[in-house]
Amino acid sequence: RIEAFDGCKDEALTLDRQARSRESTGAYLTSATIMEKCNTDLSGDTRAVPESERMRLGALATLNFLKGGDAEKARHSLERFKTSFPEKDLYFADGSSFVQTAELLLGNSGNMGFGRFSMMNVNTDVKNEMRRLSHWKNK
Repeated sequence: RIEAFDGCKDEALTLDRQARSRESTGAYLTSATIMEKCNTDLSGDTRAVPESERMRLGALATLNFLKGGDAEKARHSLERFKTSFPEKDLYFADGSSFVQTAELLLGNSGNMGFGRFSMMNVNTDVKNEMRRLSHWKNK
């Protein structure tokens, strides 16, 4: 199982690199679909693959669905991540939370007041952009 997962993951990450270099929404969607398939194909036998690898692949799938413009699949992917890894999160290089960032970008955070953004562990640029959008939306 681990060999199949590793092969699948390598294919998905190659497509991810191609998507980034070409800035191709279609390639992002393809790589995200394959990433989800890698985790799904484990069919509950997840002991062979380290949880951290499965988490990173699931998070990247969510982000790639977003970059590919499919917010609905990104929502489903995020929910699958949260169900598969309850009470767990990944952190970007700046220390911001993957789960909170994805929820904010997908509109899953409910009604966001100005103070609520400050309490979220989300990148400052993302917070500022969401505040800007919220400001103009309410005008």
